[in-house]
Amino acid sequence: MERLALRISELHLSGFWNPLSLSQGGLKLTHLFFADDVMLFCQASVNQVELVNNILKEFSEASEAILGIRHTTRIKKYLGTPMIIGSPKIADFHGVVDKINARLASWKGKLLNKAGKLCLIKSTVSPMLVYNMHSLWLPSAVCNKVNHACRSLLWSNNGSSRFWSHVGWEVVTKSKDYGGLGLCETRTMNVALLGKLLWDFVENPTKPWVCLLSHKYLNSQSILCATKQRGSSQVWLSIVKGMGKLREGFRPCLADGQSSMWFDDWLGVGALGRLVQFVHISDSDRNVASFWEQGRWKFDSMSTILPFEIAIRVQQVQVPLVQSGRDTFAWIGEASGCYTVSSGVKFWSLPLI
Repeated sequence: MERLALRISELHLSGFWNPLSLSQGGLKLTHLFFADDVMLFCQASVNQVELVNNILKEFSEASEAILGIRHTTRIKKYLGTPMIIGSPKIADFHGVVDKINARLASWKGKLLNKAGKLCLIKSTVSPMLVYNMHSLWLPSAVCNKVNHACRSLLWSNNGSSRFWSHVGWEVVTKSKDYGGLGLCETRTMNVALLGKLLWDFVENPTKPWVCLLSHKYLNSQSILCATKQRGSSQVWLSIVKGMGKLREGFRPCLADGQSSMWFDDWLGVGALGRLVQFVHISDSDRNVASFWEQGRWKFDSMSTILPFEIAIRVQQVQVPLVQSGRDTFAWIGEASGCYTVSSGVKFWSLPLI
């Protein structure tokens, strides 16, 4: 595979391979390798298709591998995750919902106590949905079906499909510290897992997929300003919905203060230059650190007029005593400032602010 990657890179550098770009000036894709899967990207033209075909023939002959390439108009699933075109529908998740129902139903007639049923639900539902919930906002109907299957197993007796809930589902899904049974509601887990994608935008901005989406949708803004756009992919729409639920859990975390005061989104509300009437020419090239002194903000040296509500938000940002690292955002759900799924679950079910 390494030799194939080198050959494609050679053709790209020599100008023969025309890569694919999802946005003007964005990251150019030629190939992606994952395990034994190969994804090749090129412009849609006859000569490019012929070039790809020739490269694959060379690779087949050199490696003595037989390449069985089939044609399809749509890839339905990849690694268990449906490749959705248009809005997600219940039918896209019938497979995983049926598997969950079948797995839980097979234990209904067994002699399990409540503790055993709780363990079964926790060990069955989350692993079977994790790939889907990590990258897609599940339809509400799918969440309801999964929750119903969990309630049915928990409260039914002797395999009966009819049951009486002794306590409400909102109580069951609370943490044990708050009188619940510690089960995680499907939508809550969905939001918490999407938070991992949000955290990658904050902590790992150089990842290829983060670069692709940032350049296409964010327009130099932070992930906290993510908005729905026309023609957005389902992954991006899911990220936007997840951010809508978790946005209040992120706070600016200043470090060296080298971010532009006016043209970088260091506050999480967009570039401040777009929120003021105009940026005074004497302030245009100043960074964030130039407006603090001895651990305090000093607005008296600022010639640009900040709106009152923005000035209040800026004053609420703590100025670092030691200026090192890069300006970023921190998650308030953990003392370390790093996002975790467990803290996302707690934040969504019991907001920390």
